[in-house]
Amino acid sequence: MSDSVKFTSLISAFLIAMTASAACQAFPAMASETPQAAVSTARANVILAASDDVVLQPAIIQVGKWAEGVAFDGTSMWVAESGQRTIAKIDRNGRVIDRPRVGRLPVAMVSNGDGIVYSLVHTDQLVWRQPNNGRGGAFARLGTCPEAMTISARHLWVVTLPSCSSESSQLVRIDLNSGRQARSQVLGEWGQAVTSYGNQVWIAHARGPAITVVDQNSLGAWTLNVPGASLWSITANAANVYAGGRVDEDNQDGVVVMMDPDGQQELFRAHFSERIAEIAADDSHVVAVGENGTMWVLSARDLQLQRTIRLSTGGFKPRAAVFLDGVLVLTSATFSGENGAVLALKDWRPDNAGRPVTPVRPVADCAQIQNITERAVCDSRSLSAMDEEMNAGLVLAIINTTSEAVGGTLDDAVALHKEQRTWLHKRDRCGADVACLTTEYRARLKYMNELNQPE
Repeated sequence: MSDSVKFTSLISAFLIAMTASAACQAFPAMASETPQAAVSTARANVILAASDDVVLQPAIIQVGKWAEGVAFDGTSMWVAESGQRTIAKIDRNGRVIDRPRVGRLPVAMVSNGDGIVYSLVHTDQLVWRQPNNGRGGAFARLGTCPEAMTISARHLWVVTLPSCSSESSQLVRIDLNSGRQARSQVLGEWGQAVTSYGNQVWIAHARGPAITVVDQNSLGAWTLNVPGASLWSITANAANVYAGGRVDEDNQDGVVVMMDPDGQQELFRAHFSERIAEIAADDSHVVAVGENGTMWVLSARDLQLQRTIRLSTGGFKPRAAVFLDGVLVLTSATFSGENGAVLALKDWRPDNAGRPVTPVRPVADCAQIQNITERAVCDSRSLSAMDEEMNAGLVLAIINTTSEAVGGTLDDAVALHKEQRTWLHKRDRCGADVACLTTEYRARLKYMNELNQPE
C-alpha cells in the first residue's frame, strides 16, 4: 500500500546514484566451486544443482570500524559502526556526511522511513533515537543485554537476554511515541533475531525451541519446534516467515526454513554449505547469506534454488541484508582492515527482470493501519488494485526519468518524489470516502500512464 512506498522514488534515486559507479557484471563460476543445496519437506529431501551460478561486482561504500546494521530513514542511509561507537549517515551520493556518537557497540538499525532511525546499543543496553536533522539521544534504557531489534508501525521490538547469558530471552515492546516499555514472560534460550508479521512477533533462537511467536497486544508467547535447527536470522514477506541458521552445531550444514504463519508449521527446508548468517525476503525471492559471504537466491514459494552468488571482492562477514526498492544491500563487518562496508547489488535476481511488484498488504493488517485513508484503501479490493498499479507506474516513471536516453538526472527523480508526496497529501483529504478516493486514483493513474508513454 502507499504508506509503505511513499519513499519509493527517493530510495530509487539514492540507489541509482550509489550503484552508478559499479556495473554488476555476471561471470560463470567454475563447476567445481558450486556449493550444493537441498530442499526438503517433511516427506522429501531432494538435492538440487544451482540453475544460475555467478560472480557479481557490488557497489561499495566504505564505512568505519566493524559495520553492523543498516536502515534507510526516507532520506539517508544509516550504518552502525560498532567498533567506534558511532552510526554513519550516508547521503544519496554514497558519501558519509555525519557520524553521531551513540554509545558502546551499536548493532541493529531500524526505521519506518519517517526521518528517524533507531540504533540498538548493546554494551550500554539502550535504544538510541536519531532524527535525520537534529540531535539524537537515548530513547529507551533496557537494563538487560539486547540482542536484536525490529520495528512495526507503532512499536520497537527488542530481544534481550535478561541475565546477560544465553540461558533465556525476553521480548521488550517500546512505544514509538511515549517510549513506554512492556515485557513478555521469560522465553527460551539464546534469542538471536526478530521480525514482525501481522499482529505477531517471531523470534529465532540459536538453541532450544527454534522459534517463539509473541502476540503484539497481549505479549502472550508460544513456541514452535523446528527439529534440528539452530536459527540465527529471521524475516517475513506478505505470506510467510523465513528463518536461517544451521543444523545443530554444524556450521557447514546451513539451513533455511519456510514457516506458515497461519498454520504455525514448517512448510519447506533448504540446506547449504555455510551457516546462514543473514536472510532477506520479498514476495518473489528469499536471499540467504552464508557466514562466509556466499549468497543463495531461492523461490519465496517453495525455497527452490534459483541462483548462487559470490562477490568479485571475495568472501565477507555479513552483518545485515535488506532490500531497498529491489536492490540487495548488505553490510560487511570488515572490508579494509577493521573498517567495514556497505555492498549493494542491483542484478541479484536470477533473470534480472526488474523490480519486484510492491507486496499487497495482507487483509489481516488493515485494522492496524492508523491512517484512515490508508485503511480505506486496504479494505477495498478495487482501491488496492489501483494503488498497486499506481505504485508500479511510479517505479517505471523513476526508471524512465533517470534514463540516459532522456538525459534525466537525480534531481528529476527527487522532483518526481516530491510531486508524489504532494498528491498523497491531496488524496488523504478524502479521508475514508471511497468515491472521492476512486476519483483521485483514476486521475493519478491517467497521469502516470501519460507520463510513461514513449515520446
